[in-house]
Amino acid sequence: MPVFTRHDIDNLGFKAAKDFQEGIPLHTSIVKMARDNSMNPEQIKRLVESANTTAFLNAFKEKTGNQRMVEFDVADPSKVINEAIDGSSEHKSSPSGSAVSITITVDKDTSGLHDTVDNENIPTMNTSVDKVASYDDLSVVKLASINSSPMELTPYTRHKLEDNLLTKIADYNYRAIDIADDIARDYKSIYTQEKYAGLELDALSLYGNQALPALQMVRSRLNMEKIANELSPQQEYFLSDRHVVTRSKNLEKVAEIIGICANHAQVTKSLDYLKTV
Repeated sequence: MPVFTRHDIDNLGFKAAKDFQEGIPLHTSIVKMARDNSMNPEQIKRLVESANTTAFLNAFKEKTGNQRMVEFDVADPSKVINEAIDGSSEHKSSPSGSAVSITITVDKDTSGLHDTVDNENIPTMNTSVDKVASYDDLSVVKLASINSSPMELTPYTRHKLEDNLLTKIADYNYRAIDIADDIARDYKSIYTQEKYAGLELDALSLYGNQALPALQMVRSRLNMEKIANELSPQQEYFLSDRHVVTRSKNLEKVAEIIGICANHAQVTKSLDYLKTV
C-alpha cells in the first residue's frame, strides 16, 4: 500500500479543488485519485477533508462586501470510499446534496460581548455605571473549589462584590465598543469596505472562532449582515495552516477585543457563581 505524506495529500486536495473550479465535481475527482493511487480508507478520508476545505477557502477568498455566502456540494468521505474501493456508484450531484456554507443573517442591532454565532441577540448587562479610566484593580469573586466549604457573605459584602463585578463588566463592554468603533472607522467608505473582507480572513485564520464576537461588532457598525455559522474545527485548522496572515493595527485591535472577551467571560462566571452562594 503506497505511503502518503501530509504534503502528498494536500497536493492532491489542491488538484481536486482546482478541478472543481473547472466544473468537475469533487466526488468525481477524488474517486479517480483514490483509485489511481490505490489509497486506503483513511488516506481517502484525509484527501476528502483536504479537498473540501481547499475548495471552501478558494470560494471564500473570492467573496467580498456584505454578501459572503459560500455554498457548494462537498465530497462525502463514506460515498467516496465505497465507490473508490468497492466500485459502487451511488453519488449524484444535486443542489439538495451535502453542502458547506457560511451564511449571513440580518441583525442591525448593536453587537456586544455576549454576541455569538448561534445566539446573537442576548442583551448585554446594564452598563449605566459611569465610565472611568480602569477597573482592573477591583476584586473578582474567586470560584470555590469542589472540596472547599461554601462561602458565607454578609448582605453588605454580597452587594459590594456584585457592584464591583457589574462595574468591571460595564468597563469591558465600554472598552470593546470603543475598539470596535475604531476598527469600523477605517472601513466606512465605499472604497475601503471591500478591504474589510481581508481583515476578517486574517482574523479567522489567526484566531479562529475566538475572533467572531469582534467581527460581529464591527459588522454591526458597518451595517453588514452577521456571520451565522462558526467555522468547523477542520476549517479553523486549514485556515491557520494555509492562509498567509497580513499583520495590521486592526488585527491587533481584534486581538484586544478577544482578550477583553475572555476577561468578560471570567467575570460573568464569577457573577453567576455569586448568585448561587
